[in-house]
Amino acid sequence: MIEIAFVSAKKVRLEEWKNRGNKNAGLVLHLLEEPDKFLSTIQVGITVMSILAGVYGGARIAHNLAPLFAYLPVASALALLPYLVFPPNW
Repeated sequence: MIEIAFVSAKKVRLEEWKNRGNKNAGLVLHLLEEPDKFLSTIQVGITVMSILAGVYGGARIAHNLAPLFAYLPVASALALLPYLVFPPNW
C-alpha cells in the first residue's frame, strides 16, 4: 500500500518539507521522478515475497497433510483438496 501513498502524495507539500530540511521528502520526490521504475520495483518485491510465502506455506502444510493423503486414494485426495484449502463456514 505504500506505493499508493507515494503516488497520491501532494508534490507541493513534499517540496515544502524538503525545503525545510526533511531528507525523506527529498527521497520521495526523487522516487516520484520516475514512477514506472519505482512501481515496477515494488511489484517485483511483492511478487518475490508472495512466492516465498507460498513455498514456506506449502512445505508446512504438506508436512501436516501427508499422513491424511497416505490413506486416501489419489482421486479422493484431489476431490477433498478444495475443502481442505477453503473449508466451508458451517
